[in-house]
Amino acid sequence: MIMAGKKYRDLYKRKIFFKLEKKKKILKFIATSQFFKSSVRFLATLELSKVKFRFKNRCVKTNRGKFIFRKKKLSRIALKNFLNEIKGYHPSSW
Repeated sequence: MIMAGKKYRDLYKRKIFFKLEKKKKILKFIATSQFFKSSVRFLATLELSKVKFRFKNRCVKTNRGKFIFRKKKLSRIALKNFLNEIKGYHPSSW
């Protein structure tokens, strides 16, 4: 299954991101703080440029990567199907 591979890859990326998040915050503080020498701030800036990491928001149900509602963590298709299951709900634009 193609989606299963993307799901595991996304989980792996999130795991690494949270490991590196603390390091990134410390380096950002050092790079922007006036308490440190300029040479130390420069080295922190160089290290900070190496710690680039991104991951994509994905739908919890379908693992789709496009058009995700952030608060609900669902794609528009999954949200539409979910709302159709609720009795008495009639979407106006669908």
